[in-house]
Amino acid sequence: MAGDLEIHEQVIVLPAGLPAMGAQAAVKQASGGVTHEYGPRVIIAAVPSAASASPQQLAPSATMADESAALPGREREDPDDVGAVGLAAFGMRTSEEYRQAKANRPHAEQPWDAEGLQQPCLHDDAGGPHAAPSDAGAPPLSARLTGRVAVGIIIVEGPTNALRFSDAERTKVVAEVQNGLTWLGSQSSPAGVSWVYDIRVVRLNVQPGPANQTSEQKEQRWRDPAMAQLGFGAGMAGVTAYVEQLRTSRGTDWAYCAFFTKYPLGHFAYASLGGPRLVMHYDNDGWGPDNIDRVFAHETGHIFNAPDEYQSSGCHCGGQYGVFNVPNTNCETCAPGGGVPCIMKANTWAMCAYTPYHLGFPQGQRYSGVFLAGTGSHGLWVNADWNHFVAKWNEWNNQGLRLEDLEISQPGGQLRYSGVFRQGTGGYGLWALADWNSFAAKWNEWSGQGLRLVDLEVTLVNNQLRYSGVFRAGSGGYGLWADADWNSFVAKWNEWSAQGLRLVDLTAMQVNGQVRYSGVFRQGTGGYGLWALADWNSFVAKWNEWNAQGLRLVDLEITKVGNDTRYSGVFRAGAGGYGLWVNADWSSFLNKWNEWNAQGLRLVNFDVSLTGIEAAASPIREAMAAAGADGAEGYGVLSLAADALDGQATGAGFGAVSMTGAPTEAASTEGGGMGAVSLDGEPAPSTEVTSNGFGAVSLTAGGVGTEATGPGQGSATMPTSAVAGEEETGAGFGGLVHG
Repeated sequence: MAGDLEIHEQVIVLPAGLPAMGAQAAVKQASGGVTHEYGPRVIIAAVPSAASASPQQLAPSATMADESAALPGREREDPDDVGAVGLAAFGMRTSEEYRQAKANRPHAEQPWDAEGLQQPCLHDDAGGPHAAPSDAGAPPLSARLTGRVAVGIIIVEGPTNALRFSDAERTKVVAEVQNGLTWLGSQSSPAGVSWVYDIRVVRLNVQPGPANQTSEQKEQRWRDPAMAQLGFGAGMAGVTAYVEQLRTSRGTDWAYCAFFTKYPLGHFAYASLGGPRLVMHYDNDGWGPDNIDRVFAHETGHIFNAPDEYQSSGCHCGGQYGVFNVPNTNCETCAPGGGVPCIMKANTWAMCAYTPYHLGFPQGQRYSGVFLAGTGSHGLWVNADWNHFVAKWNEWNNQGLRLEDLEISQPGGQLRYSGVFRQGTGGYGLWALADWNSFAAKWNEWSGQGLRLVDLEVTLVNNQLRYSGVFRAGSGGYGLWADADWNSFVAKWNEWSAQGLRLVDLTAMQVNGQVRYSGVFRQGTGGYGLWALADWNSFVAKWNEWNAQGLRLVDLEITKVGNDTRYSGVFRAGAGGYGLWVNADWSSFLNKWNEWNAQGLRLVNFDVSLTGIEAAASPIREAMAAAGADGAEGYGVLSLAADALDGQATGAGFGAVSMTGAPTEAASTEGGGMGAVSLDGEPAPSTEVTSNGFGAVSLTAGGVGTEATGPGQGSATMPTSAVAGEEETGAGFGGLVHG
C-alpha cells in the first residue's frame, strides 16, 4: 500500500516500442480502477491483490512491482523524463518515511476553515483567474470527472533560493498529486479514472512584485512568462490553449493544469470552477506540504464543478452543480447537524453523497438477482419514479400480484423505485421513506392488523436515514432489529433464531463510516445461515457449500465498504432449482430473467448498484473494444435440481419488465377493497421528507382485525449504544444451523 490509502497499487513499466494505448487499455481492463500514466511506458495502477498477475497476462512483456525500488535497474533508468518522475514519486509514496508523515499529517480531519488556518478556496474574481477561455465555442475541458484526464503539472521557479525547488521537493509535488488523485479517482469505483500527466519545470528570472499587488497581479507576474516559455500566450487564454493542446496530444476525455510555485500568492490554493487551472503554493499555508494531496484533491473538485461545503465559504444548500444539476446539500451552514465529512468540507479522505454528482461521476447501474424454483405469475418493474411505481403497484395488485421485494436507488440523485412481484392473495401494504418513529409506529399498527413486514429498505435522503417496508398478510412471531453494529446484530440473530424466528431480509449500509445492519425476522423452522461482507470469491464458495447442504439464498445485499464491494447473504432451508446473477448490465439481466423464468425459476430478490460504469465513448474504452474486451455483462451461475424441471411456468402472461421509468398510467382502481397509495409526489433529494412517511394499507376482509399469533417476541428496537467490535475482514463471516 502506498501512502495512507488502503489501495493496492503497482508500478508497471511497459517495454519500449509497445503501442502505448493498447497496453494502457489492457492494464486498465485488468485493474478496473484508477491508473496514472507517466509518458508512454510508466503506469501506476490500482490492482486488486487477488488479480495482481492479470495486467501482466494482458501485457506479458511488462515489468511489474509493488515498489519502484523492486524494479530491475534498467527499468528504473530507461524511462523518459516524465516516466522517471512518476517512478520516483511512487517510490516516495511507498517509503516508510512517507507513510509516517501521512500517519501524522497536520490538522487531519479538521474543517478547511479551522481557526488560524487559511482555507483552500474557489477563486473566480470577475475578469481574473476565472475569465472565459479564448474560444467560447470550444468543448468544455472539465465538464465531468470520467474516463481519462490529462493533468499538466507546471512547477514555476524563480531566480532566488527562496523561489527554487529542490529535487526532493519536485518529487514531493508529484507524489502528493499522485496520492491525492489515486484517492479521488478511486471514488468513482469500480470504473476509476485514468490520469495522464505532462510535467514541466519552468525557471524564470522574474522577481516577485510589491506586496500590495492583487491576487490576479501576483499570479500574472509569474504565470504569463511561464506560459511564454512553454510557447503559449498570456492570460487565461494562454493557459486554456495549453490545456486544450494537452487534451488533444494525450487523447484524453478531459484536461486541466496545476501550477506549483513559491512565488507570493494572494491565496495559498485556489481553482476556477470548471477549470482550466488550479494554483498551489508549495508551503501549503499552515497545512504544510504533507497535506498537498488532500488540498489538491479538493481543488481538483472545483475543476470538475464541485462547490465548497465549509461554513466560511458562504456556501448554501441550493444551487445546481455539475452535469446532474444537484444542489450543495452537504453545505455546513444548512445541512442537518452540519453535514457529513467530505473532502469539499474538511481535511479528510471522505466524500459525501452529493459530491459524486457535482463531479459528474458516471452513475451507471448494475443489476443483481436471486432466483428460486417457483411457478405462477410474476413481474418486475424497474427504475420508476414514485407516481409510476405506485400506479404499477395498484395495477398489478388488482391482477393478483403482490410486491415481494422493493429496491430504492438514486441514479443521478433522483429517487427511483424497483419492485419484484409474485402471484399472491391477502392483505398488503407499502410504507415508504418514513423516519424511524413513523416507520416503527406503522410497523406496530399493521402487525396488529395481520400484516407482516417481509422486506426493509434503508435509504439516505438529505443525510437522514429513511425506512421503507413491504408488508404481506401473515401470522406468527416476527421481529425487526435495526441500525445495529455487527456484534449487536449477531447477538440478536442468535437469540431470536433460538426462539423460532428466522432472518428473511438483511440491510447492510455504511452510516458515518461504519457498517450498520438491519434485519427482518419471521417465524420459521429449518436450517439457516448468514454470510456477511464477503468478497465475491468467498461469497460464491459459501453459496455453493450451503446450497449443497440444503440451504438456499433468499436475500442478497451488496455493500460498498471503502473501495471494496462486499456481499452478504441470508440463507434458509430449501430445495429445488436456484440461480444467482450478479452485477449485470440491463441487457444481460433481462436476458437471464427471461431465460430462467422459462426454466421454472422466479426472481425473489433484486439489487441495483451504482457502479460508476457507463457506455460513454472514451479512447480507452474504444481501445478495449478493439482488443475484444467484454463489456462487464455480469456473471453468475445456475443450478437446477431435477425436481425443478417438472414443467413450464404457468400464468405468466402479465409479468413485465419496463426500463422506461414512465409506463402508461394505469386507470384508477375503484372498489374491490384493494386500496391505494396516495402521495402528492416523489420526495426529491433536496426536499425534506415529512416525519409521517407515506403509504397505505389495504386488507382483504379476512385480514381485518386478525391478531398476530405465535410467540410474539418480535420488537422494533433501535440500539442506543454500539457494542465495540473488531473490524470485519474480507473473508466473510457467519454461521450455519441445521434445524
